[in-house]
Amino acid sequence: MNIHIAIGSTTSMPGQVEHNMGQIAEFARRAAANGVDLLLTPEMSASGYGGYPEVLATAEAAGSGPIYHALAQTAAETGVVVAAGFVEQLKSRPLIAHYVVYPDGQFVVQRK
Repeated sequence: MNIHIAIGSTTSMPGQVEHNMGQIAEFARRAAANGVDLLLTPEMSASGYGGYPEVLATAEAAGSGPIYHALAQTAAETGVVVAAGFVEQLKSRPLIAHYVVYPDGQFVVQRK
């Protein structure tokens, strides 16, 4: 079985989840049009990069926040598995993490 992978090199803005998710969704649509199975985006592509307060404010519990829901919607609409970096709120501390979200809504989180 072959797996077709695309890399979407986003220009993410710190704390601008809607903007960042728009870029990821556009890469996923383009990937789907080219028969891609998996879209990889950079570390912190959904949240934006850095320790800025606006980035940390995007932290969410895995599988329950706006970043997850936007990625799940994108994956469902395009049929592409989407991997994107975000700030995960784990108990009382934020962590740099990466979602892998499948078209059926299932997900895996890799933590740094």
